[in-house]
Amino acid sequence: MIENDLALLQPPQSTDAVTRLQWLLNQAESLEGEEYSQILEFALTALSWGDFQQRWDIAKLFPKLGTGAIAPLIALLEDEQTDWELRWFVSRILGDFHEPVVLEALVNLLKTSEGEDLIATAAIALTNFGSAAIAALTDLLAEPRTRMVATRSLCVIGGPASVPPLLNVVGEFLQQDSYSSGDPALCAMALEALSNSTDPAITPLLLQALKHTAAPIRRAATIGLGLRSDLLAQLDLVSLLQERLWDFNFEVCQAATIALSRLGTPAAAIALARLLQSPQTPVPLQIEAVRALGWIGTPIALEQLQSAIAIAPVPALREIISVLGRLTDLETQIQATQILLQLLNSFLPNVQFPPIKQAIAMSLGQLGQPQAFDALVQLLADSDKSVQLHAIAALRQLEAYPNLEQLSHSRLSPELAQGVATALQELKV
Repeated sequence: MIENDLALLQPPQSTDAVTRLQWLLNQAESLEGEEYSQILEFALTALSWGDFQQRWDIAKLFPKLGTGAIAPLIALLEDEQTDWELRWFVSRILGDFHEPVVLEALVNLLKTSEGEDLIATAAIALTNFGSAAIAALTDLLAEPRTRMVATRSLCVIGGPASVPPLLNVVGEFLQQDSYSSGDPALCAMALEALSNSTDPAITPLLLQALKHTAAPIRRAATIGLGLRSDLLAQLDLVSLLQERLWDFNFEVCQAATIALSRLGTPAAAIALARLLQSPQTPVPLQIEAVRALGWIGTPIALEQLQSAIAIAPVPALREIISVLGRLTDLETQIQATQILLQLLNSFLPNVQFPPIKQAIAMSLGQLGQPQAFDALVQLLADSDKSVQLHAIAALRQLEAYPNLEQLSHSRLSPELAQGVATALQELKV
């Protein structure tokens, strides 16, 4: 029994209140009766008197006290004289107790509280109830003050039961003539959550949202349609999404590149290539198009990257080289190696920049194809020391030491002989 220990405890202002509570919970023979009441009282006092860190640590221990802690915690939650930080912690703790009385208390807090932080925490706690909280959250959508947090909680809960209320959120917003009386971020949030469902009622809303005047909504619809490859033929998704490649909002364009990369069709690759090669496309968006083609990673996508090399500005060219080096399929690795070797042997002005040569060497090393050996050896004689070091690193990845040692006995130019000797010395380590 630990009654004597409890009697000796002082008010828990000291930093070891958490340790004492942990010890009491571990030593208790059973969490019931007088012993339990004393431990619960100590925990509540420690929670009330502690600083932020103590409250944070003590909150983690409350689930061990079981459902007997619910009633006094709700009393603290509903006491408006209690400081907001303590009520904030109490709402977090109650979220771990999946009882109807807790659900009711959290909903009442959302309806009555004026504190944004407290409302947000209660909404997060409600998400722990899963589908059991959906009816209550649906009711909260009717109140402008709680509409955002209720929508956010429904998005987090997800699942089939959350689809109807989220459909209503999106549908009501899209029916407005303008979004001056609503929040496009709220509609976009609901759209993104709905995109994880294949409910047929969602598709018309995505199509309508794709042409909405608010950029966040167009972006959410673009992301959502990019996840619906099952509708590829039925809706001609590539044609719909490629229009958003030319959107006046960069984030929408970026979402379109990702959406098309997810579809991964030849038509999607060609649409991305047009964006990449257009002189009107800003460099950051060209880089997004390069990455999208790399994610598609098919021979056709690589051909589109190769066709853009001659006209790509340096930042986009570097991204093309990097993307080619990250391919993992053997067939495309061989194709990428050939593209990089042709680039290295070309007379394009940009290839003469050391950073471009470094990037080519790095990607050739990552691809690991033996046909890159000769080209990497030639880079050992480059006038730029950093290019030489990148070539040595790539040769290490090719495990080329035996070939280099054999080559060192051949008749080489002084510059190349020195480069080979340096590489052999580095690769010995």
